[in-house]
Amino acid sequence: MAKRKTDQPLLPLILSVKAANWRMNDQDQDHADREFQKIREKALQRDGYRCRFCNFFSRKFQEVHHKDDDHHNNTLENLVTACFMCHSVQHIGLSGHMKESVLIWLPEISQAALNHLIRSCIVARFTCTETPLSPPGTPPNRKIAPYADGGEILSAAESVMAALQDRSAEAAKLIGTSDPKELGSILQDIAIQRPDIYETRGEILNGIRLMNLGKKMSNDKDILVEHVRAWIDPKTNGPYSSGLKADSWSEIMRDVLGIS
Repeated sequence: MAKRKTDQPLLPLILSVKAANWRMNDQDQDHADREFQKIREKALQRDGYRCRFCNFFSRKFQEVHHKDDDHHNNTLENLVTACFMCHSVQHIGLSGHMKESVLIWLPEISQAALNHLIRSCIVARFTCTETPLSPPGTPPNRKIAPYADGGEILSAAESVMAALQDRSAEAAKLIGTSDPKELGSILQDIAIQRPDIYETRGEILNGIRLMNLGKKMSNDKDILVEHVRAWIDPKTNGPYSSGLKADSWSEIMRDVLGIS
């Protein structure tokens, strides 16, 4: 299972940008970052390491989002746990700049549901091969046996990813671009010049989703494999430690993406 129940209500996922000063232009950011590091673990523990936007659980690599978009406001009340995909939705320009994602037209399912689907496809890419990714702590000389139905699962995952990415063309037709960086720049200008219009972006962009392309960049390096290794780790009750099931995607493949 990739999701866990929580009593906390999920927060809305709306394509957003950091409307205040960008970090690179913020001279007070170093001090704010030091304050943030002191309190971020408290936010993670309070939320039980569950993303407040999609309910994804992982004891490693969860991020912390500032609800009011002010990275100087490091009060515990202003901080919420976010998986990296949901956090990217809050900073679409940055995600686009790092070539991690693309905009697609997918009104059939929510952004949170899309993030769960993409995450499962990513796990399949790493674990449903002839040489599956091993969990942390696996002895170097120990071979991980492939899934019996790994080929079927991987084929389904690749079909889903391809069909989803095809939806970027429809997004470009509807809003003029499928590039999150370009839309991020537009939204940032609107947020500064017409904050009243920016507040209605959820309605204006309804059905436009941010699709992660199977990347997680950090210091110019793709570290996604480290995330997946944590997700499949049984020692920390990783959300994918029990594996994947191909039949769990059949309804979305058939009804949403038209894949038989």
